[in-house]
This record gives sequence, C-alpha cells and structure tokens, in this order.
Amino acid sequence: MAGYIGQPLGELKRSAEHVQATAYLRTHVLEKLRKLYDITHLEELRRLLSEPLETSRDGRSYPMPEFNRQSLPSEPGVYRMLRRNGDVLYVGKARSLQTRINSYFRKKAPSGTHP
Repeated sequence: MAGYIGQPLGELKRSAEHVQATAYLRTHVLEKLRKLYDITHLEELRRLLSEPLETSRDGRSYPMPEFNRQSLPSEPGVYRMLRRNGDVLYVGKARSLQTRINSYFRKKAPSGTHP
C-alpha cells in the first residue's frame, strides 16, 4: 500500500524498509484525513467510519476512462501499471491489449460462486 501512494520499497524488502513504509503510510493517511475531512482525533475518525459511504452506482471508480479502454487495439502487446509517483508497479503482456486491460475493470463474481 505504501508503494501505491509513492513510498518505494527496496528490492530486498528488509524490515527497516517496512518500518519506513509504515511510517510513511501513517503520515500520509493522517495528512489526508486532516485535509479532506478535518479529522485530528480518533473519535472524529470513528464518527466518519460509522457514516455510510457515498459511492457511484456500482461503487467503483476507475482512473482510466472507458472510452480509452475501449479504443485499445485487440492485438498483442505489453502494458504497464504505474504508481501515483510514476514508478512501475506491474508489467504484463497480452494477446489482446483491449481484452486484458478491460478484464481489470469487470465486476468480479463473489468467491465460491461458479456460473
């Protein structure tokens, strides 16, 4: 999670890097709570968490507009996913870029259910 919001971890992922990532995450989350919700105390956080979330119709939001996803070629290719800070998070290959990328945006069936 720390890597996703911009704290890179070393290749070896030793405990010192995990401590740094935890400290970064805590600082980042506390700063966001203060800026977005004016939360500075635990009771304020509990109150926020007890309120229902406002979500889109299906409860999801995507950083890549549907038009862009649908206009991808249905040919083989390589794609990469980036963290917010631009670091590479994942590199993949696909027989059809359009099919593979759009598969990440489909609603998943509950675990344990089969069609």
